[in-house]
Amino acid sequence: MLMISKMFNALAGVVQTVMILLLGAMTATVMLQIVLRYFFERPLAGGEEITRYMFVYLIFIGAAMGVRTGIHVSIDVLVRRLPGGSGKLLAVIAQSIVGVFLIFLTLYGIQMSMNTMGQSSPALGIPIGYAYFAIPLGATLGLIFLIGPKPEKTASNEVTA
Repeated sequence: MLMISKMFNALAGVVQTVMILLLGAMTATVMLQIVLRYFFERPLAGGEEITRYMFVYLIFIGAAMGVRTGIHVSIDVLVRRLPGGSGKLLAVIAQSIVGVFLIFLTLYGIQMSMNTMGQSSPALGIPIGYAYFAIPLGATLGLIFLIGPKPEKTASNEVTA
């Protein structure tokens, strides 16, 4: 079990690193776009588009990390008020529904990504399917984190990697 936990922690570390790199690249691209547009009157071709695609990936990957850390909004009043086993059963049912939804997103996201590979983005000319691939990527990561071990929370309610 320790080995599996280490693998999930390593995957989470990679995902966090990718998120940091995406956010940094988005910030740099926007800053470059501003400098080129207002100081040199030559905007970066496709700068807004690439930033938008990075943001889409950041959203879906971040949602997967939210599944891992359990920070998504949930109404757990009913789960907390039900006696012992009933509350846990309801929580398992809720997690199962999330899992089914993530499987649905993965399958249909792959289909949508493949179906749009023939369309090109307006500014960059890259296949739109690459942008849509963020959906199955995030959903697959979310599913992996849903079934995997959860990180421990500290006394201050912070998640440890």
